[in-house]
Amino acid sequence: MTRTMKKFTGFVLMVCMIVSLFAGVTTAFAAKEFKDVPGDNWAKPYVDFVVDKGYFAGATADLFKPDDNMTRGMFVAVIAKVEGLTLDNNVAVDFNDVQPGKYYAGAVKWATDNGIVSGYGNGNFGPNDAITREQICVMMDKYIQYHDANNKTKYLDRKASVDFKDAADVSSWAKESVDKCVSYGLIQGFPDGKFYPKRNATRAEVAVMIYRLALVKEIIDTDEYTVSYKYESATEGKTVPSAIPVPQDANKYRTGDIVTAQDTISTYYADGGVWTFEGWKENPITVQDKNIEFVGTWEWTASSNDKFSVSYIAKDSTSGLDITESVKKGLPADEKNKYKNGETVKAAEMPETIAVDKGTWEFVGFDEAGKEKTASAKIDGKDVVFTTYWKYTPKSDKFRVTYVAKVYGSDEDAPAALQARVPVDEKEYSNGEWLLTKSPTNTIDYSDPKGNMWVYRGNSRNLVRINGDDVVIYQYWGHRPANAKNVTYKYTEYTNSNNFEISILDKNNIDQTLPKDENGYYYGDEVTVMQPTQLSVPRRDLTGEWVFVGWDKYKPGDTFTMGWLGETINGAWKSYKYSSVVYKNDPSLDELNKQLYKDTNKYVPTDTVTVQEPAKKTIEVDGKTYKYVGAFITRNGKEKEIKGSFELEENDIIDGKTTITWKWADANNYKVTYKFVDEKNREVTQKDLLKIKPEDEENVKNGETVIAKAIKESDWVKTLSGETWVWQGWDEDYKTVDNKDVVFVGKWAKTNTLIAQYSFKSTDLHSLDAAVVKQLPLPTLGIESGKKFNLENPKETVVNSSDGKGTWTFKGWKKATTAKDYITSDTITRSTTYYGYWEYKAKA
Repeated sequence: MTRTMKKFTGFVLMVCMIVSLFAGVTTAFAAKEFKDVPGDNWAKPYVDFVVDKGYFAGATADLFKPDDNMTRGMFVAVIAKVEGLTLDNNVAVDFNDVQPGKYYAGAVKWATDNGIVSGYGNGNFGPNDAITREQICVMMDKYIQYHDANNKTKYLDRKASVDFKDAADVSSWAKESVDKCVSYGLIQGFPDGKFYPKRNATRAEVAVMIYRLALVKEIIDTDEYTVSYKYESATEGKTVPSAIPVPQDANKYRTGDIVTAQDTISTYYADGGVWTFEGWKENPITVQDKNIEFVGTWEWTASSNDKFSVSYIAKDSTSGLDITESVKKGLPADEKNKYKNGETVKAAEMPETIAVDKGTWEFVGFDEAGKEKTASAKIDGKDVVFTTYWKYTPKSDKFRVTYVAKVYGSDEDAPAALQARVPVDEKEYSNGEWLLTKSPTNTIDYSDPKGNMWVYRGNSRNLVRINGDDVVIYQYWGHRPANAKNVTYKYTEYTNSNNFEISILDKNNIDQTLPKDENGYYYGDEVTVMQPTQLSVPRRDLTGEWVFVGWDKYKPGDTFTMGWLGETINGAWKSYKYSSVVYKNDPSLDELNKQLYKDTNKYVPTDTVTVQEPAKKTIEVDGKTYKYVGAFITRNGKEKEIKGSFELEENDIIDGKTTITWKWADANNYKVTYKFVDEKNREVTQKDLLKIKPEDEENVKNGETVIAKAIKESDWVKTLSGETWVWQGWDEDYKTVDNKDVVFVGKWAKTNTLIAQYSFKSTDLHSLDAAVVKQLPLPTLGIESGKKFNLENPKETVVNSSDGKGTWTFKGWKKATTAKDYITSDTITRSTTYYGYWEYKAKA
């Protein structure tokens, strides 16, 4: 699932773009080195930042003392520096305990005069008193209000407050401010779900808060812009398949927002090979007074992968559940890395029966009804899995349930101390009987002699039906080394459709598919997101299925870097009622209907439907000959031709069925079709060109001469996305229908011109001012490959900042952010982005 930045306006707008606490910050600050803040200390980048900016100083020459309490005097002095104030510390302050000359005296007067802080009411300020977490929130909240009022900024779209376990401990006078600071992302709770409002804040903790606050103190342009995506082929003569999913982004962004491209798939099998995603041409992109388009490139290589595998799974034909290991061991052996892409594989012959201790499993077929005793499948860029169905006949009517403690995420037995906690079940159960499995006799966390923590994660199944054999239940314990982080997978959404209601049995079966590789990670580890063990689960009443929709943050196979607090990934499932696929003829004639295919399969959305075609493609009816035209479905109100197979969508189903129409036409009538290609005979996909393509013609008689429809002279030249397309004409001006359809092919040639785009950057840490962004020149169009051209200059090269406090001066263009020299002209062979650098100087 994609990650999208939350947008705020004004001073607080970009706080959430810094995102989560301790998110692996790296800085380029050359701050003083402190002995008590070494390079591997979590707070080092924040300490470096605040010291380098001059907001903090060390406690001594070589010590920062990150764990010391922050005092009230220190904090107001820091806030004044963040605001950029130069204050007179010799000023008189109306507090008995704030003497002129103290480093915080001027800040205390400024903060009290502007309502940011107040004293205790007894004539004292308490500058050396430790400041609590809730007191900091109140001061931060009042400072934000002060800044907004004096800089005409505004905060909007706050997130919901966090429901802390100790929320009742927050003082009434601080509750609103705590909620705001949490929603802004300036302060967070602890892993145990508590906020600890009365706990004193340390210097290191405050460094984090100030880092977030100071880094985003800027005015953001309020105009909104969109983000779109497109793909380009890096392989000559190949067009990126339209079936590759393109990311969609419905969010609105403002100037100054830094947008990171959404994830996409990395490989796609098509055109007899594999398409590999090479990346986005520019990523991330800073919004600068215009919409953003991410351009991704794909490269095609001929498939050399002839190593696809075939495997088998077994299911009970009566209940639809996975069956015992005894049956699985009796299945044909998996064939690893044996078959080529495109090859048709025939399933191995199944044993007629498999005997187990207390009964016999009989092979039913490759379908539940037992009609398909054989099966085959075509390798289509992925491994093939054949599903086999079996029926059980028991020898005995009494069965036992035993428990074994296992290491979570593996088949390894848990330590003996945990084996001693498994329950003993002396009861004998009847076949078909349901039972709730038991928990360990002790579920309290266990610390082994090595100091590793073991946490009970649950049973392999919570609800079991006796299915002709003894049952073994695994009780999983997570092995968590000291300081290890967990990845927790949860299913938090079960969406009902067709008036389904999720039962406890369905929910338990769905929950059994949760990924199990979850624990033992450390901060900074790369973690790969797992997918459920099954992507669909039959409903207990066998009237439909539950289908996995996806994770909230990631897609299976995505990777992320483990943070300090672990990761929780939530998933969703949706229920669908079984539907059928029916075939009909157009026109509906008895002679045509005799060969209609009857599909007995059950389908739910996301299933793949294999399209059947009539055995006879030409049939004579009452002296008139009909020819088969093709198969069609109605999707989103439009008729669409389908070939081979298609993925069933929810809106394909009407009244519980999907209708596939076989269309027939008079064999003496033919069709005239028009298509466009480019100079390399690749089919044109540009929508603006396709708009002027002539309409196809129906019911053209055999022997008739057809003249190609003309393209308007005004459309002979088209400029699209900075490229010029020139009309070259049809392959033939006219054609005679000769017992087959006619296709006119029109050719377009693209001229060899390129485009130069421009982007602005700051020479230092100052964020670009809106007055600078407005100077961005328009792209340079029509550049000839290999020919020198001059770069466009900004409209103005020296501008005053919006707040009137400084001046921005344009320094020049660079071809890459890593380049050393500025340039005024260039020679290119592909469209290029140039970076213009501006230098900021504060006015004296």
